[in-house]
Amino acid sequence: MILLLSSQKITAVILGGVSLLIGLFICSLNLSNYYGYWKIDEAGIHYDNYPNSLRIVLSIIFPFLENQSTIAFNEIKSFAIVVGKNVRAPRGTFGGIFYHPDAVLERLPISYYLSVKLKNNHEIDLNLTNNIDDSEIEKMLIILEKKTGQKPDLIKQQ
Repeated sequence: MILLLSSQKITAVILGGVSLLIGLFICSLNLSNYYGYWKIDEAGIHYDNYPNSLRIVLSIIFPFLENQSTIAFNEIKSFAIVVGKNVRAPRGTFGGIFYHPDAVLERLPISYYLSVKLKNNHEIDLNLTNNIDDSEIEKMLIILEKKTGQKPDLIKQQ
């Protein structure tokens, strides 16, 4: 009886730990809105550099592990506003008796990104979806144009 009870406790602890890890990874997939923070000022573009979900989960568990990077304006080769990047229709949407692709695509969120190409050929996508106010995006573009001496491209992806 004691051996059975202790094995149940061990199993419960293991399953609880696995459930916690799975929950953290699932939450991290939806946290790109919160962990995609970036700002622009006179020194350059400052952004949180989280290359994968594991880094996001680690930053949730250990907040002191922030990984903020800065792009100086003289490192920027070009930049563009990208509309509709990484928008995918849900699997199984286009087919069968409910074939209405236009109705489905109208309801999908449109993503906006600032794509920054650096002189070392790295490309960094900075999320603009959370900036609902267009005047903030306009101010950011004015700063970028002044500091880099370039005009942004507009790329519409479908």
